[in-house]
Amino acid sequence: MITVPLAFSMIIPIKSSSWNIDVQVGAKFNYLYEGENKLYRTDYYWLDFGDPLPPDDEVVKEKSFYWIEENHDQQIMFSYFLKAGATYTTKRNNGFFFNIIANYSPQKEFTGSYLFRAIDGESYGSFKKNINYLGLEVGYALTLCKKR
Repeated sequence: MITVPLAFSMIIPIKSSSWNIDVQVGAKFNYLYEGENKLYRTDYYWLDFGDPLPPDDEVVKEKSFYWIEENHDQQIMFSYFLKAGATYTTKRNNGFFFNIIANYSPQKEFTGSYLFRAIDGESYGSFKKNINYLGLEVGYALTLCKKR
C-alpha cells in the first residue's frame, strides 16, 4: 500500500521547559497497488491423477483442510487520523517524541471468506478488513540546525 498523508500540526510550548505538546489532524490517500483476488492455500492434501496441474481454485477448496480467500474491493481509499503527544528537545536541538495515534477509514480494504474442516464439522464464514487502528508512536529526530 502506498500512503500519502496531509496533516495540520499545532505545537504548544510549555514555559521554561524543553517539552512541547504536539497535536496533528490529517487525512491519508491510500493506494493499494495489488488489486487482484487471491486464494491462499497451504494444505492441498490430495491430488488425483486426473486433476489438472496446477489445480484451479475450486479443486483446492474442495480438497483442502482449510482455505482463505481475499477479495480486494478498492484500490483507492481515504483515511483520517489524529495524533496527540509530547516532544522533548535536547540540548543539541534533537528531539524525542511520543504520540498516541487514532486512524479511521470508512472504506473496507478487502473482504474475504474462509473454511476450516475439523473432526467435528466445518467452520466457515466471511470477514472484512479496514485500516482502523489505535497506536503509539515513539521516535527520535535528528536536526541539522544549530541551536541559537
